[in-house]
Amino acid sequence: MATAYNFIAEWLKLFDCCSCEELYSKLEKIHSEHKPVEGEHVPFSLHDIKHISASDRKDVIIASLNQYWSANKANNLIKESRENPPKESYENPVVHQCSSFTEYIALNTLIPNVDLPGSKYNFVGHGYYSDLFFHMFFGNYSDFIEHIKKLSEEDLKNTVNKREGYPQ
Repeated sequence: MATAYNFIAEWLKLFDCCSCEELYSKLEKIHSEHKPVEGEHVPFSLHDIKHISASDRKDVIIASLNQYWSANKANNLIKESRENPPKESYENPVVHQCSSFTEYIALNTLIPNVDLPGSKYNFVGHGYYSDLFFHMFFGNYSDFIEHIKKLSEEDLKNTVNKREGYPQ
């Protein structure tokens, strides 16, 4: 029972909720706005969340919570990133330390669904990447080679060390 409580407590923290009722209400709102999973409603009940250790739908609940968190976080991240695009860097970034395995899994689900063109929640991507990045991303080999050949040795060194995008 303690592990089920800890599991739900982690999700309550990630969704910034105080109770299972508040979490379920937030999930319903996210579902109506983003439809992160198929169907008319959240694919499990409030009762399933409260009694997750006894639920035969535990796998559905876990997978769905991840999808709902990604949809909600993506919505906020997209707005923030459009207002404040990430700056280019030539240094390795300080890596965000996850406070739990649940947060680690959630973040690894989120990043590919937000930043790049064709992303699940942001189909056009953010558009702040350089032309060289897009040549590489879309596999435009001839454009990539043409771009690289124009660079001096110093510029090439900087280009190879360049960090772009939200996760850098």
